[in-house]
Amino acid sequence: MLLVGNFTLDMRGRGSVPGGSVFYSGCAAQALGVDVRIVSSVGRGFPLAEALSQLSCEVSFSEAEETTTFRNVYRGGSREQFLCSAGGRIPCDAVPAGWGDADVVLRCPVYSELGPELSGMLRGKVTGASLQGWLRTAGEGGRVIPRVDSEFLSSLAGVDVLFYSEEDVAHHPELGERFRRAAPVVVETRGSLGADVWIDGTETHVPGYPVRELDPTGAGDTFSAAFLVHYAEGRDVLAAADFACRICSVQVGLCGPLTRGALLGIPELDDWVR
Repeated sequence: MLLVGNFTLDMRGRGSVPGGSVFYSGCAAQALGVDVRIVSSVGRGFPLAEALSQLSCEVSFSEAEETTTFRNVYRGGSREQFLCSAGGRIPCDAVPAGWGDADVVLRCPVYSELGPELSGMLRGKVTGASLQGWLRTAGEGGRVIPRVDSEFLSSLAGVDVLFYSEEDVAHHPELGERFRRAAPVVVETRGSLGADVWIDGTETHVPGYPVRELDPTGAGDTFSAAFLVHYAEGRDVLAAADFACRICSVQVGLCGPLTRGALLGIPELDDWVR
């Protein structure tokens, strides 16, 4: 699986931990037995060794002045996010020769780091795109607010599966309407409620699983990776969505990304963790 987007630093207490969609999606894919490659941009001093102690993969970096850094505040089941610093765009030549022919590609920016040229050249046998990084801008005090813009969709032509969350379109439902027409399969994640899935415009709700939530950070990224891993195996959209909901129910009960050990002993997941 090839993941393209920036690693982040997520502020916690007085320190920070590695994060970003490539990190959480990569850890989920790795836990499911999939080899991972990542193309990213980070600032000098990013704790790469700490990230790779949890995610063993090949990484191609371009160096930026800063690493994208967020502070997340959770209240009553919802998240308020603040941008502390924005990293750089990922140049096209950051993708090594031969990496573009991956079985699964996930374009997963966190804050506007994928330009249209790079985005358009990333295509695997199955290609997904997580939209959140195209839908963020910073307001007063660095508070992350929705960006009302769908022009970026032109760079996603040919993508097989689009992912976004209900949070991404809560204040602008018209964006959801546009997204649902932009790919053969479109998934709106809804936290513990599961996901709504559109297949060629026809909607089906896939319920979630009971959870004891400890930390929801990275749940959407985990969902996207798990969905694509399963979908690439059998091209069954609804089975992939159900599988991704089950995987997410495990991940949100952890403090940090999904691990292979967390999946052990769950009968319906035995085939994925042998």
